[in-house]
Amino acid sequence: MAWHYKTDSTRGLIIRKIEGAFTDADAIAAWEAYKQLPGKDRYNELYDYLDTTSYDISADVVRRLAHDAQESPDDWHFDGKKTAYVANSGLIWGMLRMFVSMEACEEREIRFFDNREEAMAWLTGDEPDTVDLPRTYQAQRMAS
Repeated sequence: MAWHYKTDSTRGLIIRKIEGAFTDADAIAAWEAYKQLPGKDRYNELYDYLDTTSYDISADVVRRLAHDAQESPDDWHFDGKKTAYVANSGLIWGMLRMFVSMEACEEREIRFFDNREEAMAWLTGDEPDTVDLPRTYQAQRMAS
């Protein structure tokens, strides 16, 4: 599995790409690296899973990472920021939605896409005024 990120300060984005097989160990390592990323709360984020060939993350690890995200330091402020998840697999969509619902970060707007270009347009504000995106969903927060 390969995962990497790049910061695009011109467009105010952190782009994370996950390729190949993605396992519990990969998810934990990616999360630990993310926590060390400076200035993460100043940028919108794109998580690109389009080149992920298998997604073998246990529900226990999803819960653990979501709990860890809830306990994030007070100096992380995502007010007004956007996060886009891009995937073309029902399994990946389901696991990502489970993570987002448990993470419960109400400070940022989150949407799911099956097309990278649409996700980038939404993140950068370049999307048209009217758009028909049948598989684009805004995350619904679970009531606490």
